[in-house]
Amino acid sequence: MILVAGALILSEIAWMGDASSANNEWFEVQNVSAEPVSVMGFTLNWDSYKAVLGTSTIPAAGYKTFFRTKDYSGALGNDGEALTLKNGSTTVQTIDAAKGWPAGDNVTKRTMQWDSNAATWVTATATPNAAFQIQNEKFQMKNEVPNPNVQIVSAPSSHVGSAPLP
Repeated sequence: MILVAGALILSEIAWMGDASSANNEWFEVQNVSAEPVSVMGFTLNWDSYKAVLGTSTIPAAGYKTFFRTKDYSGALGNDGEALTLKNGSTTVQTIDAAKGWPAGDNVTKRTMQWDSNAATWVTATATPNAAFQIQNEKFQMKNEVPNPNVQIVSAPSSHVGSAPLP
């Protein structure tokens, strides 16, 4: 994953759907800045799909969840995808999971979540529109060896000196 300076990041992905339907996929965008950020002009791209994030505003340190059945169309492959979060033509974040998702579980429907404390993706109980709660979660890494396709290039300036972001 490559992250360039920006206020929005992908923080949770339900690439497998949920217990009621595989079509209930969703992804969560987190505002890591201290200011509200409009999602106008932001898209999430994979394969031939583009999810336009709309015109809402995510509050400072807030979250917004985008649902396949409501906000966008185009399935995320269970074997992995290369995802690119863009603001216009500027790439904000890339997750190269084309060879397999680094976390999440298709059987238990636990999602892929960014743990900023450990600076890695983890498999955990879904927390749409909320922060990852490690204190109550027994999480597991899907891959024992860190994914070589995941790389952090830089973090937003508001997070210099803190834990790396996805």
